[in-house]
Amino acid sequence: MAISPSFCSLPQGCGGPFLQIRFGVAWTKGRALAWKLRGREGGCCLLAASAVLLGRRRALRSRISVVLGRKAQEWTELLVDGDSHSRDDISWALQNLRSRGQPVKTTIFAAPARLQNGKWYDFVREQGLRFHGVQRATGYKDPNDEAIVDCMKKLVMLAGVSRIALLTSDSDFLRGAQHVCEAGGKVVVLVPESQTGTRKTYADAGLEVVPIVRAGARQCPRVKAYLHSDGTGSLERCEPVQPPFVRGEVAKLHTLLEQLGLWQGPDSKLSTCIAKCWFANSLGTLTLFPFHCAISELHQALSAETGDCRGISSPPLAFFFPIGSGTPTAKQKTTFGGSRAASIFQGGGPFMLHDSDSLPSRLLRRLGYFDDHLNADLREAMLVFANMQGNKRLLREARSLPDPEDGIGELSGLLRQAFVSNACSGHWQLPPKDVDARGMLVRKCYLESPHQSESDVLEAMQQYSRRHGLPKMKTYLGNVWQLLRNKNSRDPSRRESFLLGLGR
Repeated sequence: MAISPSFCSLPQGCGGPFLQIRFGVAWTKGRALAWKLRGREGGCCLLAASAVLLGRRRALRSRISVVLGRKAQEWTELLVDGDSHSRDDISWALQNLRSRGQPVKTTIFAAPARLQNGKWYDFVREQGLRFHGVQRATGYKDPNDEAIVDCMKKLVMLAGVSRIALLTSDSDFLRGAQHVCEAGGKVVVLVPESQTGTRKTYADAGLEVVPIVRAGARQCPRVKAYLHSDGTGSLERCEPVQPPFVRGEVAKLHTLLEQLGLWQGPDSKLSTCIAKCWFANSLGTLTLFPFHCAISELHQALSAETGDCRGISSPPLAFFFPIGSGTPTAKQKTTFGGSRAASIFQGGGPFMLHDSDSLPSRLLRRLGYFDDHLNADLREAMLVFANMQGNKRLLREARSLPDPEDGIGELSGLLRQAFVSNACSGHWQLPPKDVDARGMLVRKCYLESPHQSESDVLEAMQQYSRRHGLPKMKTYLGNVWQLLRNKNSRDPSRRESFLLGLGR
């Protein structure tokens, strides 16, 4: 019999619908208690209040099982943030959890269109996983995070769930995980090995943390990035750099950076704090990438420092470590030693700026979003910058996402706030490439050749926008962004853009 997708549910009360791409799956019947915890506002509080009741029920079931001479079937529920993790990550997590001797039931939370990808469809089917399609949304809250936390609240009330495992790259689930523990549940968090700050946040809260080694993560970088004492940066090709063991140094740096006022809680980025501490204390040139070099160099420098260390600078510092706008090719990954190394090399190197009223325009000019030629409109430069996928994520993390009705003054202030925030890694994306836009214009006969001048391409893009009823854009990058956005308008995984009415 051919395998076809079918909808089914998690145990009662855990939401859905979930897509299960296989046959012969029998789900454990849900408990009515889970339904009582569905309130959006009071769900977390009710978890702790019902912990005693849950413990008694689980203990009763355990005693009954002993009397009957059998052990109650228990399993691990793995919840995956599909926006941040690859199939290799999931396979690694499954292997680690299954090695503990219990069955693992896995749910992937991602955009509905993910299963339109044949490789993902086959992966979900072959592994017998559940898929929860999460509609994209605007605003500060990530819809994936909300769906996962909501599911955690309900899973903890189900007998048979021995632990909840989270596969994530950020600390957004800390509070939800703590509530699960308060309700008598167990949580294990699987975090990429490179996310030292995130792993520390969960570990400091008393949670079990397992560092995952991503496929290709052991590919040693062939690039070094430096931050110099004058605030400029540089890149250098090098032989593969082997990562040392720096866990003890990380713990000491966290303590020191917190004392200096740089580490301001779980939202802070260790790389940003290290860069600012190094620069503020005029320690010379810092190797910022590979990141373990920065950890070792700052630890060594501060261990030898005899005077007082400076933390907070006045005016505040804005740290930038740009990355490329596109996905590196396989050749680039091989050349530079991995995807991250390739993106960093495309970004041009780190740099430090002092805060000022002109910080947003200076940064946009430096990254290529704003100039005195075809990209001379600051409003559009901000719009394009803020709508780049990676930049939007950083703005959300810094709680600096603008509202649609914001004007240029409000947006400039929000960008400035994000730029000086220690919650930002500084990995702002460069402007979008125009290759796809040129190709589309040639195919639709708006251009004769993809190699025509930018002035010709701008005129063609504006003509295309007029004929298709798109908003009028003045700048080259504004039109590139709009054409690419229109081209991908039917992609369900695309998040909504904002600021289209900015300044109008």
